[in-house]
Amino acid sequence: MSRAGDQIRINGIVAPEVLPGLLLRHPSCSLFVRSQALSEEYREWTFEPMSDARTIPRLGDQVVLVRALHLGNRSARAYYMDLSLPERINDYTYILDGEELQQIPTYRIEPEGAVIPALACEVFGEYTLYYSRPDPAVGIGVLRQGLTHATYKTTIAEDLGYICRDEGLVHDAIEAFSIAIEEGPSTYFTLLERAALRAQVGDAIGAAADRTAADLLAHR
Repeated sequence: MSRAGDQIRINGIVAPEVLPGLLLRHPSCSLFVRSQALSEEYREWTFEPMSDARTIPRLGDQVVLVRALHLGNRSARAYYMDLSLPERINDYTYILDGEELQQIPTYRIEPEGAVIPALACEVFGEYTLYYSRPDPAVGIGVLRQGLTHATYKTTIAEDLGYICRDEGLVHDAIEAFSIAIEEGPSTYFTLLERAALRAQVGDAIGAAADRTAADLLAHR
């Protein structure tokens, strides 16, 4: 067996990388795409690192592992979350503590929103994935950073808009929804959300225009 760069070679053939060794050998990588899953045992899954990823891009039908932020634990442990794309569904959080890897259902981690992905996602899904309720500024920061790198900004901007709306950051929410609308909203509801926010700040003309545009989009 020999090493060539970051890959292990056995008799000249590149061996697939499995957990947790993969994570230990790529500590600075924030995104991994699953290449093979021959069993339900997650330690036997193989992944390919996406070392240059600054967002979770549109990858089609894939399972990815993304670096995560745990707002309630500042230890040296590394956290990861799985995401099933394109639905953007998360089931488990993975905790790398030294050389030990633990898999736990994310819903068991309290409080809700204590663990969020460290990369924004360009694929549509529930915005609550990034709603870091113990400290909403953390999720907002992840999404703002994602907007600076994203190829497709709509979904990230909508996630940001909804969180800002829920946090009462009306002007920030309008700005975020405007980014999504300019690129092309995922649904007419985005226009209705901005209409409601514009009405809150006294922009009756803008709100009416958004409601009209939403109606046209809904019946297209």
